[in-house]
Amino acid sequence: MGNASESVFQVPKSVRKLKKGVFTGPDIQKLLSDSLFSETMGKKEKEVWDSFKDDVHMLLGNTKDPLNKTITQRMLSAYEA
Repeated sequence: MGNASESVFQVPKSVRKLKKGVFTGPDIQKLLSDSLFSETMGKKEKEVWDSFKDDVHMLLGNTKDPLNKTITQRMLSAYEA
């Protein structure tokens, strides 16, 4: 008999990610295109969301924005506030 660490006994990564609240590319795309999602947020949450959207569009696309450090710093500052 095999031991419990064999792949037969392990939960698929996608299930573990869902349980931890990790979003995948398709999940993020759905939220980005949902206009009602940001309407449910408070002012600070909206600032963080807008910064995150900028990061997604400018850093995770096919081309990297030359201001990537500035964009990421703005998102982190908004998140910390």
